[in-house]
Amino acid sequence: MLPQWVYTIDFFSPKRLPTHKVLVGDLPLGSQYPIRIQSMVTANTMDTKAVVEETLRLVEQGCEIVRITAPNKKAAEHLAEIKKELRRRQCKVPLVADIHYTPSAALVAAKIVEKVRINPGNYVDKKRFQYKDYSEAEWNAALERIYERFAPLVKVCKEHGTALRIGVNHGSLSDRILSRYGDTPQGMVESAWEFLKICEDLNFDQVVLSMKASDPRIMVHAYRLLAHRMLKHGKCYPIHLGVTEAGSGLDGRMKSAIGIATLLAEGIGDTIRVSLAEPAEAEIPVAKQIVQWSQCSKVGNQPVNYTLPYDPYAFNTPRTIFSLWKDVTPWIILPYGAQQCDMIWNPTGEKTEKPTLVPLANYKNQADTYPLLENPEQSFQGIHFVALDLSFPIERLSLPEGRILVVRVSDIGQSIQLRGWLVRYWEQLRSTPVVLRLQPPENLTSSDYGLWAATIAAPLLIDKLIQGIWLEPTTHLSLKALEEIAQTLLQSARLRITQTEYIACPSCGRTLFDLQTATEKIKKHTKHLKGLKIAIMGCIVNGPGEMADADYGYVGAGPGRIHLYRGKTIVRRNVPEDQALQALIELIKSDGKWHDPC
Repeated sequence: MLPQWVYTIDFFSPKRLPTHKVLVGDLPLGSQYPIRIQSMVTANTMDTKAVVEETLRLVEQGCEIVRITAPNKKAAEHLAEIKKELRRRQCKVPLVADIHYTPSAALVAAKIVEKVRINPGNYVDKKRFQYKDYSEAEWNAALERIYERFAPLVKVCKEHGTALRIGVNHGSLSDRILSRYGDTPQGMVESAWEFLKICEDLNFDQVVLSMKASDPRIMVHAYRLLAHRMLKHGKCYPIHLGVTEAGSGLDGRMKSAIGIATLLAEGIGDTIRVSLAEPAEAEIPVAKQIVQWSQCSKVGNQPVNYTLPYDPYAFNTPRTIFSLWKDVTPWIILPYGAQQCDMIWNPTGEKTEKPTLVPLANYKNQADTYPLLENPEQSFQGIHFVALDLSFPIERLSLPEGRILVVRVSDIGQSIQLRGWLVRYWEQLRSTPVVLRLQPPENLTSSDYGLWAATIAAPLLIDKLIQGIWLEPTTHLSLKALEEIAQTLLQSARLRITQTEYIACPSCGRTLFDLQTATEKIKKHTKHLKGLKIAIMGCIVNGPGEMADADYGYVGAGPGRIHLYRGKTIVRRNVPEDQALQALIELIKSDGKWHDPC
């Protein structure tokens, strides 16, 4: 018996998870307030001028909360100078101190800034990839140690009116949590819950929770599980959303949208941060667009509650509702002009457009980009599409085997309606694949197309509810660009791997090399290695963990020094930065995974 869905969902007009009010300075967070947008400065914390100028640029773009790293007590103390200068310049944006490894720095920062973020995975526990079976006595002793180290911070926050974020990162779960729960969303929730219980024991509720991961699927399922846990608990805390180490460019934006938009469309999330390996101010317009496009207008006025016929937490379990198509890689349908594959039929039998259908499953090497078919009619003889409007009652539709439904959507509300429709007619559709046809708004720019497509398709892609995507072009969007968007969309949801995968952190004051430049150089020289995962991390805070499933890691070790990893094992230490890219290429070559660009 599969568990009931995380909480009561109205698929036709989703409502916000009822989170209570938390004040970050004078800025309220919670479900009764707008979704707040935040970011993090990349400048060195000890450089007051650089931090202040970057903060002002962020605020000018619309950033409502600004985070600054405080890696030690000296940096935490220096936050007072930064805050003083910002207030002198009439900037009242709430500041957040980002703390890792140093509880003493958190105690200092909590008396200065409006909010402190701690990471349960490294605040007391450690991560050395050492696993053991804990007895109950050992486990309880660890919890007592956490209480002793964490309770003083809670008391300081309570005394000074400072908010607190318990910010879990998938890549920095402690060895203790990994030993009992594994590298799972459940482990992420349990890690946060240990710290939350201490806050509640001390009657402190000005707490925000986050469950970040670089894989949007893990991120989504962790937040869903957290929402479920809080509702059972009887009190919901504000939620901070983000896909960490999303990378840069198109893939960074689309990966962020897949995770964040899915949850916003389900009513989960009170503040968001888009993490890009680019200048911090580039994150704000992206975050604004995701929030805007994730707002559901009501597409029905009757609440409809469902028990899902699948487990929404089983992100790593192969599943598809299409029993006859379960081994078929999701399709991409693009408008290749005169080339046609088959007629599309609507329920009345009227012929409409004729696209080209190119399923990757027809080719043995799934890491290769699909070729154009010279004679697509022959390749898909006997397969017909049925164009179906969501208002059409499917019980009146009799489909012969082999038909494919195509459903057009143009906003997030329609995507949510389609999800409800697919669940309602689950049994009728078990042998009928559904293709999502994305119809962009007329005023959409070519540069925004990818972000828009990822936002609108997100709720359907994460749970594998569709078997293909069909992208409509815009006036100035080339076919090549449309193809890249389609591939990136499916790769961001981990449904079809056709590109090099980059896990790149957004940089911060802890980073001791030019991460943004390094990321672009690495992408330039390795983007032809399709299917390979390369992590580019500014420091060791999340590096070895967040990149654990990457093939190779490029991690900052000190000023101008890089550690190179194979998986989560260091293979070269302290490589000079000007030699690190070539050393990475040599490492890939030595493993037989390199080939020259075509």
